[in-house]
Amino acid sequence: HLTLLQAWNELKRVHHRSQPNDGFKRILLELDKKLHGSPSMEWQQRKPMMKLCPICGKNAGLSTSSLKLHLQKSHKSISSGSVDSAMTMEFQKIIGAVKIG
Repeated sequence: HLTLLQAWNELKRVHHRSQPNDGFKRILLELDKKLHGSPSMEWQQRKPMMKLCPICGKNAGLSTSSLKLHLQKSHKSISSGSVDSAMTMEFQKIIGAVKIG
């Protein structure tokens, strides 16, 4: 059996953007401990980050859909294409944060 660390390194090599959620991480760590006596790695728990509106800077909630809803309701004068552009900006920020972290 591979250790969690070995499996994680192999997964990241093939799918570098993989990021399991905290519940799945906990299950993987428990399985690693059960199979190998101790966990072979540690994971930092991520705290959910508020989505900030790229137009007005207000907190729009925790989900991408809440940000899109905020853009549609609070910034009615912008076109749906602009909402999509704002969402693209948000995704680019997330991707940049993942690459840094």
